[in-house]
Amino acid sequence: MIDEHSKIVYVRHYERVAMDIVHHTLIGGAGYVIAADAGAPIVGTAFLVGSVLPDLDVLFMALGKRFYLQFHQGPSHSVILAPVWSALTLYPFFAFTGLDWSWGLYIALLAGVWMHLLLDWSNTFGIMLLYPVSKRRFRLDAVFFVDSVTLALTLFFYLGYAVMGWGWVCYIYPGLFLAYVVGKYYGRCRIQGQLGADFVIPSALNPVAYFVLEEKENGVTTYLYNGWTSTKRDLGQHAPVSAEVLALARSSRVFCDMEGIARALRITEIHASDSGTEIQAADLAVRNFGGKFGATRLRFDEKGKILDEVANI
Repeated sequence: MIDEHSKIVYVRHYERVAMDIVHHTLIGGAGYVIAADAGAPIVGTAFLVGSVLPDLDVLFMALGKRFYLQFHQGPSHSVILAPVWSALTLYPFFAFTGLDWSWGLYIALLAGVWMHLLLDWSNTFGIMLLYPVSKRRFRLDAVFFVDSVTLALTLFFYLGYAVMGWGWVCYIYPGLFLAYVVGKYYGRCRIQGQLGADFVIPSALNPVAYFVLEEKENGVTTYLYNGWTSTKRDLGQHAPVSAEVLALARSSRVFCDMEGIARALRITEIHASDSGTEIQAADLAVRNFGGKFGATRLRFDEKGKILDEVANI
């Protein structure tokens, strides 16, 4: 994964992307099951297609890693453009089959797309909800994009319906899912208000744990906060870096890219020697998956020329 025109390397953790897409598919599949149970399997199929349609922006990879970084969860996740993408998806189907246009299928597919947008809006990465009017990323920070409880609820739905034959799970699953996400959002807001922290990011695995970042004049403090017991576990402290070091880091295209997508990319280590300087940075606001996301390493020679740029995305 090397840019042919430079020594830039982006390391993509596909297991996270795959997990996110799989979960969206499972949630859309639950919608299909509910619609089929009500006697409308075709409508359910349209909803399922819409529920995964926005994640086709993974095709942006073909235009280069930098383009992907800038527009991932961008135009494909716009609530304004969603009706357009839905129409463009269904139109070839009707044109090929010769069937008349069905507003019912269109609305079902659009509902699937909007559900996808709502789910991604609730997480921590952020989506360009109002593109092309605005490129601002909106996020609620209610849940991480992989969440153990929402995944467990979805698996419980399939277990209950397909294995146990419990038709009633079709009625309680959507409500439980929504109640959990809303509850997490208000819980996160309450904790951030109490702590006065800059960032409060939910844990992917522990539903009551949050990664917290507080930035002050003497540097950055990070800790894991338990919302149930109100206890803290220190994760680390990082002193401010000099303007010269920051300027050196920002001479790297990768570092600038990561500053644009990471929540709080901060320089965590500096190793200087006669042969050059190595700088390491991390997204201190997001520590899920061992803090790999946003981890950046830069190497410069003794004259400040970039030798190597690596970032985890």
